[in-house]
Amino acid sequence: MKTILLAIRSALFYLGYSMLTVFFSVSGMIFFGFSSLLRREMYLGNWNFSVMWWLRITCGVHVDIRGEENLPPGPCVILAKHQSQ
Repeated sequence: MKTILLAIRSALFYLGYSMLTVFFSVSGMIFFGFSSLLRREMYLGNWNFSVMWWLRITCGVHVDIRGEENLPPGPCVILAKHQSQ
C-alpha cells in the first residue's frame, strides 16, 4: 500500500512539474524579449520556487541549507554535488 501511495505522489508531482514547465516556458518565450535581465532572473527564480513548493506539497520533500555562514561576503562560484534542478 505504501508503494502505491508513493507512486501516486510521484506521478502527481511529475504531472504538476510538467504543467509548470510548459507554462513558464511558453509565457517566458512571449515576454522575455520585452523584459530586462533582472526581470528574467526573477521570472526563472519564480519557476524554481514553484517547482520546489509543488515538490514539498506533493512529496513532502524539504530543503535544508547548511554551512551558509561559510560563504564569502562577495561574489563566488558554488559547486553542488547531487543537485537536481
